[in-house]
Amino acid sequence: MKVREQEQRRVILEEIQTRVNDFLRTESYDQAADLVNRAIDKLPNETALHRLKAEVTTEARKFEQKRLVDGAISEARDLFARSPLEGLAVLQRALKQVPGEERLIAYERSCANRWTPSVSNRCAPTRCSNHRS
Repeated sequence: MKVREQEQRRVILEEIQTRVNDFLRTESYDQAADLVNRAIDKLPNETALHRLKAEVTTEARKFEQKRLVDGAISEARDLFARSPLEGLAVLQRALKQVPGEERLIAYERSCANRWTPSVSNRCAPTRCSNHRS
């Protein structure tokens, strides 16, 4: 490959990297993935693009997991006041999707410690909403 072609390829790759980083910074994961995929279609042997695709995929997965955790904690917080068991069930379902997720485990433990069934099998919850995610 000629020196000029190599330089052009380097400039294109840097531009793609910059744009992908901008998309990741604004949590525009679909746009980042689309850009990387189009670049791979044009330069399928470019290892830097394949590494970038793996990075985009990883960041998108982390974002989706964070969204799931935030949503589960919010839903559990809302449910816990009127139905502690339903609130705990929401957390347990979320833990099946992201096993070992520390924030879910901590919030589930916090809620479970605040809830105790009374003798008449009616729930006697104390507010779990004091815990912040």
